[in-house]
Amino acid sequence: MLELREFIREDMDNIDLGYEMLQEHKDAFKAPYAIHGYTLLEDGEIVAMGGVHMLWGRVGEAWVMLGALAKSKPRTVAKYADLMFDVIVHKNKLARIQASIAVSDTKAVRFGKWMGFEMEGLMRSYGPDGSDYYRMARVQ
Repeated sequence: MLELREFIREDMDNIDLGYEMLQEHKDAFKAPYAIHGYTLLEDGEIVAMGGVHMLWGRVGEAWVMLGALAKSKPRTVAKYADLMFDVIVHKNKLARIQASIAVSDTKAVRFGKWMGFEMEGLMRSYGPDGSDYYRMARVQ
């Protein structure tokens, strides 16, 4: 059975991403950053998690992490993610949420567009490995 709960920092250590996340990426989810997010679980295992890092005023940076279980439930995860962003935007009165999405991750780009994010531009050599990313945003 699926369960949705508020994101907690320890979720970063308990999600099976299929790769090892760099410590500096995990550290981005520690205080003093204001993070609003949710974790989707099935039988105690993390399926996916996501949320918004609050940047300033009414602007936030969206993030989503998919666990191994998410691949078998793409529609369910997409519906929960869409609802999650709607709730976070409403609760925090955000005017804009933006996301950085790797150009090479065509599924994530398609997912962002499905979620109502619009393409704003190309960020050359943005990724930790020097790869290009798109800046996408959902503006209210």
